[in-house]
Amino acid sequence: MKLSVGEIARIAGVSVRTIQYYDRIGLLKPVEINQQNGYRYYDESSVNQLKGILYYKGLDFPLKEIPALISSNGLNSSSRLLEQRKSLIEKKKHIEQQLNSLDDELSESKKIEPWFDKILADYNYSGFSYKHDENETFAVWGKADYEKNIPFGMNCRFVIGFAYFHFLAFCILLLEDKGMLNADDYLYKLSPDDDINSLVHQWEKNFGKGTGEILDEYIFTPLGMDNTSWCGVTDVIGYYEGKPIEINYTDGIVTTAEDLIKWCDVLAERKMLSENGYKKFFSQGEYFCGLYHNGNNYSIEATVNEITFEFNVDTENRQYYFSVRNKMPVPDNKDRVMYFPVVSCDDGYVKLEVWTMQSGTEVKVNSVKVFDENAEELYCDEGFLIDVRNDGEECHAEQIADSGYYYELDLAKILGDSFDRTKKYVIEARAECPPQEYTCAQLGTVYKRDKEWHSMYYNVFYHHISAYDLFMEQLIRDYETKK
Repeated sequence: MKLSVGEIARIAGVSVRTIQYYDRIGLLKPVEINQQNGYRYYDESSVNQLKGILYYKGLDFPLKEIPALISSNGLNSSSRLLEQRKSLIEKKKHIEQQLNSLDDELSESKKIEPWFDKILADYNYSGFSYKHDENETFAVWGKADYEKNIPFGMNCRFVIGFAYFHFLAFCILLLEDKGMLNADDYLYKLSPDDDINSLVHQWEKNFGKGTGEILDEYIFTPLGMDNTSWCGVTDVIGYYEGKPIEINYTDGIVTTAEDLIKWCDVLAERKMLSENGYKKFFSQGEYFCGLYHNGNNYSIEATVNEITFEFNVDTENRQYYFSVRNKMPVPDNKDRVMYFPVVSCDDGYVKLEVWTMQSGTEVKVNSVKVFDENAEELYCDEGFLIDVRNDGEECHAEQIADSGYYYELDLAKILGDSFDRTKKYVIEARAECPPQEYTCAQLGTVYKRDKEWHSMYYNVFYHHISAYDLFMEQLIRDYETKK
């Protein structure tokens, strides 16, 4: 049975580029090559050989050692496996030390654990978020695989989508610093309409190496990013409407939170690149590499099969933030949960109300709860608390209805003697919007602090904003406030 490159790649669950690379380095040669068109073919013995390669690669053996392991007798193979086991044990100890250090550092995450436990219970949060600056760090963790109940961890592997552009751009500038190429030949001739693969193919041809090899040699290995690779197996499962999605891609970087921290430290502290290299890297609009630049800041957002990777770096303040999460709740129960902080409310009066509404939008708030800072529930009211619909032109909800578009809370009356204006309370509103695509309404709170009105709002979408997206936004906002 003859198998094409695509067929053997599909059977083994690897990319076509991986098979081509293994052929190039002599690790997996085709059994037949069509002399007329150059097509390469494999057979069942090739599949078994490939499984052996992937097995030893999964045990962290260098590719150059694998042929000897596959062809060696049992004694020699066992001896090398024992050596590798010792090496992995040492690596495990090192990782555990790093994890312990991070656990000590993540004091801020301890403060928001009660809130995150609540979100996990309500929405089965799938993903994680991590933020760091010179003064403080916090991280929140959900699940990497909701169906198998696998929690997200520092070493869960996930794909970063087209955000890998900035790794390519950084590496090209690094090689320019080393006098190995001219970045102009690779970056500045690209327009937004160009396929990034043209860049990849060009430097693979010039260097005689695969993109994964180049990135590994000049970025991943020097930084100790041992769990980062060009393509590879991921631990994170994407979901749409509560159902898992099979992730298929042929190009891209698979990494871990632990490795990304190492990478972010390089950017935040301006390591590896020369000053001239960094000047080019942070120059807005000078080349196309998938980045939005604003001085010493840039941000990336990339989505692969409903898994969104978000990445922000501020080199001036040496802080960064990244997250990976499913864009739809798992499962999507059609609720949208919003959290509104109430800090130092003068008299305890808080008004929750619908503001601007687009045409065809309806907002229903079915539940309002009050929590303290530790996510302890203090009050709950359920029913048709807010129900307003706009069938005309975009306008403020107050123009549609005299009542029914707002809900009033008197915290001083609800909490009695336990009300303390110096404390922070959190209002949770559960809203529902009928399935009208591309419609939006604003739900916000107003209250008085030091005799001045304070307000905040969320845009309530049916399709585009997930409950935990709102939570994460609020979490970050709280963090910024504390600073």
